[in-house]
Amino acid sequence: MKENKEFTIIFAGLKEGFHKFKYLIEDSFFENFLFEPNFTKSKFQVELMLEKKTAFMELHFLIKGKAQFECDLTLEPFEKDIESKYKIIVKFGEEFNDDDGGLIVLPKNCMQIDLSHYIYETLVLAIPSKNIHPKVISGEMKSDVIDRLEEIRIEERVVDERWNKLKNTEN
Repeated sequence: MKENKEFTIIFAGLKEGFHKFKYLIEDSFFENFLFEPNFTKSKFQVELMLEKKTAFMELHFLIKGKAQFECDLTLEPFEKDIESKYKIIVKFGEEFNDDDGGLIVLPKNCMQIDLSHYIYETLVLAIPSKNIHPKVISGEMKSDVIDRLEEIRIEERVVDERWNKLKNTEN
């Protein structure tokens, strides 16, 4: 993945204290990554509060927005709100290391950091693995798929009589 200048913060010249950054994330943002998201028409606001201290930095991400998903049951499109908070500590050491999800070690001579990958990961992890249309959950959804699922629903639990015999012999 190439460096994304829009999401690169040059922290070398920043004074100690709090610094606020805002970014707008839309569908085109995800084109730089291998993962193709399961949503479209995305629009996310990213607020980053960077607290620079003497020996390290704290990065507090707040991501809010919406995206259009396809229902996993009916394939009907629907819009869903997404919100995520994430904190990263940035320390300085001999060499780069980001193996620990909440800690990044940058080389001591480093003056900037590209945050695009961390924003991307935070967003992808905020997306639920299962997306069900709200009208399916409330029972308001009318669709051929829902009708067919209702037709094949098993109403009664079939109990194997051998279990009943076993249960009776134990008493």
